[in-house]
Amino acid sequence: MKKVDLKKIEEKELIKLQNFEGFFVKANEALGQLVTEFEFKKSDVLRQINDQYVKREEFKKELSEVYGENISIDIKTGEISEVEQEA
Repeated sequence: MKKVDLKKIEEKELIKLQNFEGFFVKANEALGQLVTEFEFKKSDVLRQINDQYVKREEFKKELSEVYGENISIDIKTGEISEVEQEA
């Protein structure tokens, strides 16, 4: 390809170059928005998981006060069985 000694690229070349750059700027902005949105949603879900975990542990404590410490509850049937203590 022959080199041209000009101080400026042609207008159509400049427009094409600007279009490429514009695309990448917009794509990076969109990606940044997606990442930010994802992180907020992720944070919200993790908070909900933690809240439910704490509530579950409190409920397990309530159940152990009513039914005893060394029990296992079948999650499907509600049947209670004693857990053998290791010596």
